[in-house]
Amino acid sequence: YENLQPKKQIKETNDKLLMSIDNVFKVDKNHIGINGKLTKGELTKDSIIEILPIKEQYNVLEIQARHVSIEKANEGEHVGLLIKSKNNLIDNGMVIVNRENDYKLVNEASVQLINVSNTNEQIHTDNSYIFASHNLSKIGKVNLITVQENGKKKIIDEISKGEKATVHLKFREPLFITPYNINKKFGSMALLNSEKECIGLGIIKSVKYK
Repeated sequence: YENLQPKKQIKETNDKLLMSIDNVFKVDKNHIGINGKLTKGELTKDSIIEILPIKEQYNVLEIQARHVSIEKANEGEHVGLLIKSKNNLIDNGMVIVNRENDYKLVNEASVQLINVSNTNEQIHTDNSYIFASHNLSKIGKVNLITVQENGKKKIIDEISKGEKATVHLKFREPLFITPYNINKKFGSMALLNSEKECIGLGIIKSVKYK
């Protein structure tokens, strides 16, 4: 886990589309509407997009902003878009990217975390928790917890309230996140217990791609 680093550093470019899906709704039996915010790049009508992690491509039939149809949406805008699809697997927390992209799915992450539990609940090694980031909620298991002590890395079994540590999470299924230094929105996270109470807040330091 000490060498948990991206296989390939992703460079942010102005034309790289990145949009988190905040809401999905069925328009009719053949069409789906999607709402979200463009975190990066621009989106144009009739362009071809790819949805991660399902890796399916669709043609953008319409874009709306403030209930008005537009030809192009820019970075920072909240928009709705229409695609032709009967796929009921498209869900909140998935992301929209360009058809030509080098984004990868993640199955492990190293997170700098602080325990913020209101009930003094500890975060334990080998326990599973709900990982929440950019409207995404997935199950992740804590495989390892480490802290720095006298300049050396020390393995511990738990994090108590108010304590900080580096937590290594492994996910049940691949998901889209990035290290915090690449994208702050997709690199920030919360850790929830089985009651969906927030017990940890952190930033993603590194990832291991699927």
